[in-house]
Amino acid sequence: MPKRRTSDKYVRSKTLSSYSPGSNEGGDRESEKSERRRVRRVNALQKRAITVLGVLAILVLFIGTLIFNFTSNVTINAVSASSDIVNAPDKEKYEKLIDSYLGSRPSSRLRLSLDLADLSNFLQNDAPEVKYVKRASFNGLGVTNYDIVFREPIIRWQVGDKTYYVDSEGVTFQNNLFASPQIELRDASLAGGLISDGEVKISRRILEFSGRLVSSVHDQNYQVEYLSLPADTTRQIALKTTNRPTEFIFSIDQSVAQQVDAMKQAITYMDETGQGATTIDLRVPNRAYYK
Repeated sequence: MPKRRTSDKYVRSKTLSSYSPGSNEGGDRESEKSERRRVRRVNALQKRAITVLGVLAILVLFIGTLIFNFTSNVTINAVSASSDIVNAPDKEKYEKLIDSYLGSRPSSRLRLSLDLADLSNFLQNDAPEVKYVKRASFNGLGVTNYDIVFREPIIRWQVGDKTYYVDSEGVTFQNNLFASPQIELRDASLAGGLISDGEVKISRRILEFSGRLVSSVHDQNYQVEYLSLPADTTRQIALKTTNRPTEFIFSIDQSVAQQVDAMKQAITYMDETGQGATTIDLRVPNRAYYK
C-alpha cells in the first residue's frame, strides 16, 4: 500500500494560497497618485514662473519706455519751410525757454505726453519769431531735440533805430533769422510809430494788416514794390505794385480780401480800357475812386 505524500500536498497548498493577483494594486495606485501630484506641482511652478517672468518683462518694458521718452536735457534745431536760414539762432535762449516750460509741466518731460501746440504758444509769448514746434525726437539718453519752425518775414519796417518784421500771418517780430525782405513799409509821418516817453511805440494793428495785405496781393500774382503810411493818418495804407505807377489806398478797418478783390477789378478795368490813374482809393466797399 503506497504511502501518503502529505508533505507535498501541504507545500503545494501553501504555495497556491500565498499567491494573490491583486496584492500589488494598492502600491501601484499610490505610486500613480504621487506622480500626478508631482506633475501638478511642476505645472504650477511653471505657470508661476511664466507669470513672474511676464510681469518682469512688462515692468522692464515700461521702465525702458519711460527712460527712452524722458527729457532731462534739451537741444533745438532751427527749421524753415521754404527759405534758407542765414542768421544762426540763439539756441541757448530757446533751450532755456523749453526747459522752463518742462519745469512748470513735469509730465511734459515725457515726449509721449508732450503737447506741441501748447509748447508753441508758450514760446511765442517770449519769442514771437517762433511759428511752431514741429517735432520732439530722441537725441540720446535723456536728451530731446526740438525742431522749431521760425517765421519768415515779408515786410520790414524801420522805426527809429529798430527794425520790425511782419510775416504772412501779420505777426510782428524783431529777431529775424532770414534774409531781410525787399518790401519796406515806408512811414511818412510816424503814423504807425507813436512816441511815448521818448520811445517809439509801434502800432501792431497796422503791421498785422500790412502782412495779411501783402500775402493776399501775392496770392493774386501781383508783386508788391512797397507799402507806405500816408501823412496825417493812422487808418490807411498805400500799396504800389511793380511795373505799375498807381498807388492803391486801403483801410485797415475794412476786409483785406474785399479790398484786394476791388484792386484786382480796378487793374483789369484799366488794362482793358487803357486808362491810368495815379491813385485808386479802395476804402469804401464796392466803390473805387480814381485820381
